[in-house]
Amino acid sequence: MGLVTHVKAQWLGWLGLLVGVTGLGLAWYFYQASREVRDPVFIVYPSRFEIVSAGRIATAPIKVLRSDGTPISADVYAVYFFFWNAGRRSIRPENVLDTLQITLLDSASEILDFKPLITSRPITRITLTRGTGRRTLVVHFAILEQGDGLQGQIIYQGQSTAALRLSGTIEGAHVRTTTITQPMWALIPEVVGALVLLFVAMGLWVLLVQFIFEKMLGRLWARLVAPYPRLRAAGPAIVGGIIVLALLATAVVIAHHQEAANVLGEVPWSLR
Repeated sequence: MGLVTHVKAQWLGWLGLLVGVTGLGLAWYFYQASREVRDPVFIVYPSRFEIVSAGRIATAPIKVLRSDGTPISADVYAVYFFFWNAGRRSIRPENVLDTLQITLLDSASEILDFKPLITSRPITRITLTRGTGRRTLVVHFAILEQGDGLQGQIIYQGQSTAALRLSGTIEGAHVRTTTITQPMWALIPEVVGALVLLFVAMGLWVLLVQFIFEKMLGRLWARLVAPYPRLRAAGPAIVGGIIVLALLATAVVIAHHQEAANVLGEVPWSLR
């Protein structure tokens, strides 16, 4: 049975399925859009910028000093980060149950300088101060409404791979970062939606591949595998599988190259 004939015979069922899937998707979208939640986000820019190379200054007729006059003998880098509230519900100081601290996880590193580069609005009064150690900063603010936050810069002595982490507790919220994996239960709605769309796409894909295979490759395939009737019957599935694998490989390559862009894609324009 050709694709056109099958669609004509089963058009009412396919239409009902399409309407149902569309309705579920729209309902989930509007439900998420209407929720008023606190959604603090902390993102570290994926690239580090070298300021001082210890290897190059060791033999150079110059010295690099800290603000207190002591010499710096290690590599120095600049790292940029973003912190903001992506939720519809505001975050106030009384909602911070445990101090928000930004920490360099490399025990050999040291923060030499820091500053907010961009703040969303003056009314937030968001600032950074030094914490109790050489590797810690504390985040202060008066209020963070949706989109409010800052872009900050840290200049530190240490390794280029030193990780940056935001710790602390905000009432009714989990700080989203690029390094902490979401709990499995939080992915259930996305998984269910993806499976529904996958099954619909697979049905349409099988029909399309079967139609293309019969019209374009059927005779050639029949000649090549004439002695193997089972392999002949599996022709459309084999061709469809090869195409799916090729598409998946392409998607993985594109996702890898777009990693940095994806990391920063959620940052509000007011902080860029």
